[in-house]
Amino acid sequence: MIKKICILSKIGDNYILVPKNNSNLENKCIIPSLDHIGDHFDSNHIFDFRTEILNNCINNSLHFYIKLLDDNMTELDLNFTSNVDDIALIYTFNRKKEKNNNINFLKYYPKINKFSIRKNRNIIYLGNSEKVNMRQVAYENTGCFSNFCSDNGGGYYGFNFKLSNINIEPTYAVLMIAKKKMNFARNNSNYYVNNRIESIINEEFERASESEYIFPSAQQMSNNRSNIVPNNSEPEIEYNIP
Repeated sequence: MIKKICILSKIGDNYILVPKNNSNLENKCIIPSLDHIGDHFDSNHIFDFRTEILNNCINNSLHFYIKLLDDNMTELDLNFTSNVDDIALIYTFNRKKEKNNNINFLKYYPKINKFSIRKNRNIIYLGNSEKVNMRQVAYENTGCFSNFCSDNGGGYYGFNFKLSNINIEPTYAVLMIAKKKMNFARNNSNYYVNNRIESIINEEFERASESEYIFPSAQQMSNNRSNIVPNNSEPEIEYNIP
């Protein structure tokens, strides 16, 4: 299971998960001079999980769970009952390399899936992505004299959800990503995070050496990107959940 500490941004009645430095677009793209532009979605709210997909050899859907934390990084006791209006939107982004006035930039086009919120004890199930594999991941290469970015590719996600009847306003969240859907009928103790939120998720791996990571810079493995979301067929997107 992949675990990340996130910041919560509240817009109206909705919460947006915001990545910290070790999961954002700027830090995970190895070509720093490129601009990142979200299509009707703030690019600062887009997660880059390409490294995790490659490191874990993922070839299936991803399932997304959260645990809510207060401003002291203390886990909130979720004793509320969700209702029919508690909905999560999972954004799966296709990154396209585009050019305007001879300036290259990267634009992120979303496909959106809508889910009803489910809760078990202090774990909230947001929903799942469509099937993803290593061949679908966007990549870039950098060298002494030239840089290259793949024309398109996936590995990027966004999260927007609405919760009712929360007693304490959350500030942070632990985002947990699993290859298989959790069976809420069982005691899923392996999914519970404590010990001071697992020492703030092992200091978020921010002090780990670069040699411990597989960066998404391999050559394109396939020209078939048909499983990636379409690049410009989505309607305009608002943050408010319908």
